Amino acid sequence: MIHSDCNEEFVANKGNGKSSHIIELFARYAWISTFLFFVCEFLTAWSWRGNYSRRNQFVSELGVRVCDSRAGVCSWYWLMNISFVTTALGISVGTLLWWKSRVVSPTEGSFLLVSASGLILIAVSSLDRGSILHGIGANMYFVLANTAVIMIATSSRTLRRPSPAKWVALAAGVLGLSAYFIHTVGGLGMLGLGTIQRFTVYPSLIGLIALATVLGSEPATRREQEPI
Repeated sequence: MIHSDCNEEFVANKGNGKSSHIIELFARYAWISTFLFFVCEFLTAWSWRGNYSRRNQFVSELGVRVCDSRAGVCSWYWLMNISFVTTALGISVGTLLWWKSRVVSPTEGSFLLVSASGLILIAVSSLDRGSILHGIGANMYFVLANTAVIMIATSSRTLRRPSPAKWVALAAGVLGLSAYFIHTVGGLGMLGLGTIQRFTVYPSLIGLIALATVLGSEPATRREQEPI
């Protein structure tokens, strides 16, 4: 009887382990999929026919229908707006799955989900509409995404098991948050507003991609450390 109970427990644990592995796999690829943001940005900027300046123009300007008096209507403006939404979905799906596995804390998960909603606000309230929601969404993403990356990279579990990817994520989050405050006060104007904004946007995505390569691969999780 004892032997039978042990077998049943072994099978149950094996099934749970397989299920957890699948969840972590989907979570990992959801965050890694945010790399497509860079691809969409490159393609949309290319559609400006050489009239787009990454140094002096914001990322969200790529989502504007009429991009430049010389370039005319950019036929791929919609691609940039779609990329904001798909990036938000990638962040949200990955976060919910990591949250389910208790790999990210409720605070970290909440920050990432709210930051993802900020990206959707950017997409649906494009810069040319003059909506205050665009600015609100941008600030939500800039602050919360970078803060969450820093929090995950500096968690107690992360510090006990350091890896290059986590240090990359930490550096990226710090750079992104620092660039946001510099951008807010108008510092380092010689670099161009577009450059400073990219130092805010890019690191958050790079940090998430770096974390995706290592999260869930460690035997220790937060199950025993943090309440749900």
